[in-house]
Amino acid sequence: MKVLFAKQQLDLVGPRQSFAYADDHELEILRGFQGKVSLWEMLCALKADFLITPTLVQAPWLSTLLAQPGYKDTMQKTTSQVINPNEFDFGAYDVVITHDSFLGLQIDALKAKFPKTVFAYLLAEHSSWQMHRIGYKYDLYLDHTLESVDDVVRLPQAVNFLFPRIPDRVRELFYQERTSVFLDYRSLGYFIGNGSNNFLLTEDKVKLVKPSWWENKWLYFGYGATLSYAVFTLIDQIGDSIKIF
Repeated sequence: MKVLFAKQQLDLVGPRQSFAYADDHELEILRGFQGKVSLWEMLCALKADFLITPTLVQAPWLSTLLAQPGYKDTMQKTTSQVINPNEFDFGAYDVVITHDSFLGLQIDALKAKFPKTVFAYLLAEHSSWQMHRIGYKYDLYLDHTLESVDDVVRLPQAVNFLFPRIPDRVRELFYQERTSVFLDYRSLGYFIGNGSNNFLLTEDKVKLVKPSWWENKWLYFGYGATLSYAVFTLIDQIGDSIKIF
């Protein structure tokens, strides 16, 4: 299955130039990031081509950034190979995933022109519910808050989506002996708070969780393996939905 991931020029997440994926070029893709690299493993796991378009829609989070002095100018100067989506062949892909639903205003025309392509989107910020107003005609909403369903049964619909990981490949690329483990404070708060996204993480709670990590490292490893399996099962389901619809 061939996948394309697309974002807008003024979106600071992701690489700063369009590219076609090539095997064994993971580090080159990583060097294209100039900030948060949260999409890197997903692009590599899906072997996705990457498309940057002009900025068509401003989500609330993007409007906030554009109000910062110099932000727009910096993004324009550091982003290259920006391609007009009206001149792009989306039909070359089985699945097109966009960072926010910025193709929503023209999605009817795109789906009519490329009927065999599944158009999906995920939210850059899960609080940007306004983006659903223009994304509801996409085939799939990839819900990384996991408040939807696990199976693709029809199009359109929302489906739970876990960002895929490639831990074995990451270890090959960055193999070094480590004596410590870094965990994002939001992940710690999420697990300690039994799934709450608004858990107040204080120093005393960090002390409580630290021995739990080391004592249950194989449990966490198994949890990660299970998540990876779930993601690729979802990708297979999307592939099957292409054949059905």
